[in-house]
Amino acid sequence: MPGKTGRPPNTSREEILSVALVLLREGGENGLSIRRLADRLAVAPSSIYNYFAGKNELLESMAEFGVESIPNLSDDDVKPWDKQLADWMSIFRAALLEAPELHMFIALATKSPAIVAILEKIKSIATVLRREGLSEEASVHHAQGIVWTVMSFTYFESMAQDPLIIKGIQNTSGLQEYSDITPYFAVDNYDELWAETVKRNIDGIGVQLRHL
Repeated sequence: MPGKTGRPPNTSREEILSVALVLLREGGENGLSIRRLADRLAVAPSSIYNYFAGKNELLESMAEFGVESIPNLSDDDVKPWDKQLADWMSIFRAALLEAPELHMFIALATKSPAIVAILEKIKSIATVLRREGLSEEASVHHAQGIVWTVMSFTYFESMAQDPLIIKGIQNTSGLQEYSDITPYFAVDNYDELWAETVKRNIDGIGVQLRHL
């Protein structure tokens, strides 16, 4: 739905979305309002209404803007499927860690075109797996699972950057009844755990491909 029309705006759609992202990072969804956004941009609220009918439409556009910033898996890539997939998972991880609000945007992606952007990513993965010989159903299941794996891993990874959480994890080393597992916990660097997570996903697909 297009926003209201009126006098020519004093700012651009891209600038509004960029500043809205800043407000969202600073104060969460409750910290984002049309008036606060207008104040930050030093424009009248009407300038924002030239592009967006209200906060809901703004959030939907931010979801689309954020989700589309993540590339699809390319069907033209000449690299082996497992290398393509590992590279894409790491690109997706980096994007989610750089902009944690993307988790919320993806959750908000319930309407077109944001939901289309999510489906395109799943489809791009499934297309590569289908080309390797997996059934359409298995390809889609793996593709969806991969997207969810990256999202869930990075969600907890983002939360674990909190110094209080890091301290809490470190304190578990003093729990005698768990002394057999706590020495191996990832605490403030999750790269090794990430590499193992990617490998498990790819190895699982590889096993299925070898049994075709």
